[in-house]
Amino acid sequence: APEVDPLGWVGAHASRIKGYWVDREHAVEMAAIGEADEVKGVEAGSLDALFGELAERWLSSEADLRYYGGLRFGPWHARDESWRPFGAYRFILPQFELVRQGGADTKLACHVVLRPGRAPVPELLEQLAGMRFPVSFTPLALPPPLGRRDEPDLSHWQSAVRQALQAIAERRVEKVVLARRACFQFPVPVDAFSLLRRIQQDA
Repeated sequence: APEVDPLGWVGAHASRIKGYWVDREHAVEMAAIGEADEVKGVEAGSLDALFGELAERWLSSEADLRYYGGLRFGPWHARDESWRPFGAYRFILPQFELVRQGGADTKLACHVVLRPGRAPVPELLEQLAGMRFPVSFTPLALPPPLGRRDEPDLSHWQSAVRQALQAIAERRVEKVVLARRACFQFPVPVDAFSLLRRIQQDA
């Protein structure tokens, strides 16, 4: 699929499941639509099960499969409900995957997982027939934000930093990863892929 803009490609389709990733050097760029397979766990510490399931899938295919996802660092934190559906880890194999590496042409892959009682090929062929391959992507205009909220707020953040520094000084831990969430409010819904392209342009 030469001359295709991966971000424009994934933004042009109405799939409920979409993904986009690019490395820091912009040497590898990936866009994904749909979900052909999923590996998910709800219990922390079950990484052996995760790697075992992924290894089985890699051995059963001659293709160079990529599963995309992540896992949580530690126990579930009850104050953050938004991550509860994610579980301990979740990795998916995209239904359609567009990959550009270095200066090579962009390549499209369609992953088909065959299961008893399910014939996915006709539906996939129909999706391919209607698929668009834009060569460029002009982002939509972004409205100015109405406000911003940081979670945790400044005082709680400073308290967490002090606790982390004290724990390191007392050698109770070697490393602490702290994170904040910045929530912006807009008057209308914001197109995620337009926002990504704006970030790329401003970087």
